[in-house]
Amino acid sequence: METSNSNNFTHIFVSRDPTPDTNGNTMLEDPTTALALPEQSDFGVMPTPRAAGWDFPIDHSWGWANNLSQTQTQTSDESVGWDETFESIFGHITSSDDQCYAPCETTLFSHGGDTIGEGVELTNPAPALSGQQVLSPLGSEPIQKHRMRKQNHSCDPCRLGKRACDLGGDGDRGATLRDGKPNTSCSACISRRLDCTASWLASRQSSQQARKRARTSYHKSGTDKLTGQVSENEKPPAADSTLPSDWLTSSSSEQELVRQHTGNAASAHQFNLYIDAIDVPMTDCLSEGCMPPKFPLGLAILPRLNSNSIISPYIRQAHSWIKDCWNTSTTSWSFPAAAPHLFLAVSILDSLFQQHGNPEHSAGTAARGALFSEVYKWVALATASQFWFERDDAKKSRARDLASATWHKAKTILFQNIAATDSFRLALSLILFGTICPPPPRDGGDDLHTDADFARREGVRRLQKLCIQATTILQHDCQLPRPRRQSGARGLFERQHPVQKLPAEVKEDLLELCGALEWLVVIMNSTAIITSGGRNCPIRPDKCAHDRSCLLMPRLTPKSSETDSTVARRHEEGLNDSIIARAKAEPHTITTMVHRDTTDEIVRHAIGRSGSLVILLYKALALLTYAVEDMQETESSYEDIHRHLRAVTTLVEIWRSTFGTYNVDTTLRIRRSPINVRSLIFHCSGDGDLAVLLFYKLLCRLDAEIANHQTSPARDRLSTTIRSKWTLYQDHRLASATQVSMIASIVSESMTGQEAYIPGIAYHPYPALVVQAHTLAVEAFTDNIQSCMLRMDTKQASEMGSGLNVCLQGLQGLKRSLVNFPNVNNDSEEPGSWHLPYSD
Repeated sequence: METSNSNNFTHIFVSRDPTPDTNGNTMLEDPTTALALPEQSDFGVMPTPRAAGWDFPIDHSWGWANNLSQTQTQTSDESVGWDETFESIFGHITSSDDQCYAPCETTLFSHGGDTIGEGVELTNPAPALSGQQVLSPLGSEPIQKHRMRKQNHSCDPCRLGKRACDLGGDGDRGATLRDGKPNTSCSACISRRLDCTASWLASRQSSQQARKRARTSYHKSGTDKLTGQVSENEKPPAADSTLPSDWLTSSSSEQELVRQHTGNAASAHQFNLYIDAIDVPMTDCLSEGCMPPKFPLGLAILPRLNSNSIISPYIRQAHSWIKDCWNTSTTSWSFPAAAPHLFLAVSILDSLFQQHGNPEHSAGTAARGALFSEVYKWVALATASQFWFERDDAKKSRARDLASATWHKAKTILFQNIAATDSFRLALSLILFGTICPPPPRDGGDDLHTDADFARREGVRRLQKLCIQATTILQHDCQLPRPRRQSGARGLFERQHPVQKLPAEVKEDLLELCGALEWLVVIMNSTAIITSGGRNCPIRPDKCAHDRSCLLMPRLTPKSSETDSTVARRHEEGLNDSIIARAKAEPHTITTMVHRDTTDEIVRHAIGRSGSLVILLYKALALLTYAVEDMQETESSYEDIHRHLRAVTTLVEIWRSTFGTYNVDTTLRIRRSPINVRSLIFHCSGDGDLAVLLFYKLLCRLDAEIANHQTSPARDRLSTTIRSKWTLYQDHRLASATQVSMIASIVSESMTGQEAYIPGIAYHPYPALVVQAHTLAVEAFTDNIQSCMLRMDTKQASEMGSGLNVCLQGLQGLKRSLVNFPNVNNDSEEPGSWHLPYSD
């Protein structure tokens, strides 16, 4: 080894076969790498992917992960698989087939240029030399080198014998092959007098040329103006081509469907369908008006964060994830215009809380971010694939196969990365995946609803945990453990999180985002509990958004002597009271505003405030459902159920009085309203009516269960309350069923004679809720028709029959609009268990 000093740096040349020079120093005869390092610097071991900043688990089923442990002298098929897999993941690179490895010059502890880390600068690599020349130890004269042996140009005998082969190693691009034989045999075959064949190499070159032609054609075509697809060379590093082929364990026909779907996955149509049907309605529930008064803006804080120069590197990183994921520009987005605002919110939080420095200077962050964006992309495509918006039913079977294949691929890529528990995007992807109706099982396999339920439970729990962690960092000056890496050693030391150094006003804005996502946790957790009858419970409703939640804790104030639970309980009561007071303060009901000359913006805010009351109703109903599911024959259990029953009854009456009721004139006005206002009314009314219908169903179950319990004072009081108010409960049930039928009539009439871009009747981020609302409305009308016939009230029976017919038509429309129709009936329920036993 010989060192030479130049500009206070030491050039070190590493040789495979060192030979001493005339001065006794070690001299390189075959130098391949020149490193410029400061004198007396320590050499550490090569960092593992985790030590380099890749916190996510490495899936060893990936070819590139397996090949990290292979040596360069390996001549088996894995060495070639490394090149091909590496190229498929990171795009086209110049491999050893095309040119020699050039000496790379790295300068440490400099103070200029673009740095990665602290005091590290990467300079441009030195010019590549020919296959026969490298620099001499002094870097002045090129010297001749031995013929380089290339492991990925082996002939067939050398490959079988796992020997190094110098076939085509004379500096050209490879040996010339004709009929599977090279023009010149390798030295190993010549010495062994073997027939030098290269059938494998010929097939490899053929496949490489095919890929090159495909890249060239994509490059020439650029962006398709009709579909909006971007050329293959312009796709992000984590495009679909990077996904291992075994991610989709399905039949060959379904794999072909996935390949076809991949070709237009990022098209404008699929992207807009996901935004309009999923992201926009969820964003409305997490924006101003619908958020608790403590967080007046919610996701509406995004424009302020986008224009904040202090966190601009993190904002640019979040936008780049979206741009690379969907091949679209994010500069034209504005709030509340249609855009993936929810995805942007979780991307910003990922960029802020997963970084320990500038996100734009972290290669590991880029790869990790691209991976999570790819997961979210496939889940979004699976949600969009569940809608059927064409009128030709003959093509629906193919759409069903496509939705099934997309769902399975989204499930596989999601579950393979499920170990990354610190990603907001992955948590949101789990939640969205849990809202998709799974396809039917293949060949009598296991029911896939278990996977969807697990994803939703896990996503809700993770999102709450991440929000609490982010809130703790923003609200308190806590010291967090960080890994110490110095000279190959690893330890833990306390270091302040970079987010804690932000100004107070920026922390306030970030708390708005955390509050919006915790509000989403409340919505999804409550929905899972009440729709499953308490059997699917991600988080206990009394523990959801509790204790350290930013929804229930003071904002940016030092911790008091009170415990977190005491403070949270006091703020929860204030939160509920503030939402109810705000809803009662509205001078007019929603249905009345539709008749008046009220601006669309005022109507939108009023609907949002009514929507927050619906969310509060869902939370109270979840508490009651969980208490009924966990009911014991004790006085305290009966008292808890009785308290929750009174709370739900009060909220139903408040919501009914603040929202209003439908009539013929109201439906005409709503039909003429703008599409954004009409959609908000549908969501607020439909979700509220579903809560009322589920409340009635739960009361039937509760009354049937306590009838078999032993008598006690608390049990008797609860039973008396249910029986004394059965008329009120039945009236609320009938009113909600009527409103569901009117919504169905508005949608069906507005879509008559038009090509619906969005399936109007299924226009909901959780289509199973719409199906369940229509199903329960049909049951309500059926009960009332039977009651009317017993009283011989034919007029009211005819009116109930009209509503029943509209709801049945709505269910038929849902079957046409959804690729997979969800089953909303519980198999554990006995027939007739939802009928209230008390009637006229």
